[in-house]
Amino acid sequence: MKVLQKRIPAEAEEYAVLHLHAQDAATDRLVRYLEQEYFRAVRLLCRKGDQTVPVDCENVCCIETEGEVLRVRTMDDVLTLPERLYQVQRLLPQSFVQAARGVLVNLDRIECFEPLPNGLIRARLANQEYVYISRKYARELRERLKEGTL
Repeated sequence: MKVLQKRIPAEAEEYAVLHLHAQDAATDRLVRYLEQEYFRAVRLLCRKGDQTVPVDCENVCCIETEGEVLRVRTMDDVLTLPERLYQVQRLLPQSFVQAARGVLVNLDRIECFEPLPNGLIRARLANQEYVYISRKYARELRERLKEGTL
């Protein structure tokens, strides 16, 4: 199936038009998938002790590399994820940006930014923890904030 995409202004409502030969159960599932915006909801299968726990990415404040494991910090918990950071980054929505070499932060969970004299940015997360955004990634973050592409 050929897919065409067209960018629209941020204030415009998003919509999809499907040109189909026939309507069937598969196309009905596709319509529900689009209408419910399931494509925006990403769940990470994290570990907490011996249990596997699904975590909706909108509940994640940040993800940090710690040795061979990722630490997934939510509002009230820290879980592990046995994946590589670059693999997880591809799955996450646009609200997740690289803050430092081994850190992804969810911009929707940042309460405030504080520029520091050394060029770093200190960000307070909704779980009251802090993340430091390195100079390298701070530049990209500032540009995205100015453009309104977050």
